Amino acid sequence: MKKRSIALGLLALILMTGLVLVFLSPALFLRLLSWLGILMLILSSLVMVVTFRKAKAVKPQGLVLSMGISLGTAVLYTWIASASPGGGVLCLGLIFGALAGIGWGLTNSFSLEGRAVRSQGNAWYLLVWALTLAVPQSLAVLTGRPPAVGMVLLFGGTGLVLGQSGFSLWRYLQLKSQLTYPAGGSQ
Repeated sequence: MKKRSIALGLLALILMTGLVLVFLSPALFLRLLSWLGILMLILSSLVMVVTFRKAKAVKPQGLVLSMGISLGTAVLYTWIASASPGGGVLCLGLIFGALAGIGWGLTNSFSLEGRAVRSQGNAWYLLVWALTLAVPQSLAVLTGRPPAVGMVLLFGGTGLVLGQSGFSLWRYLQLKSQLTYPAGGSQ
């Protein structure tokens, strides 16, 4: 309980500091936020490299949630943004992203352990994951990141999430359908 109180106190302090910075110096706030994003990317990359081979339970609710959040973010951003390269280009970004996502989903191995569906990454999974980070960043740097390119990258990323999560959900459902339950038993 004491650790939780300390953690909540630190979180409140960080949030209050951020709130003050937003009003006093928005530029400094955004710069610090960028550095925090870089730190989180580095830490998440380290976690990914260390744990990608570990089999993890597949949570269908999490897959559906990630698809919904990604699609909702793309729709909201499109509604808010003033620049768009056009619906056809955005659809192409979504389609190419989805194809890459399905390819990424193919790199995972799925298995049944008892009644749980588990997914395990391999070297190809790690490579595709690294490319999903490197390619959009490289395109953004090479093009100077005009708003239209940002929109295409957003839709490509949305397609990637839809393809990978959707394919993983399909594989989950395939494996779950192989389970047999006793008469009157529940899933």
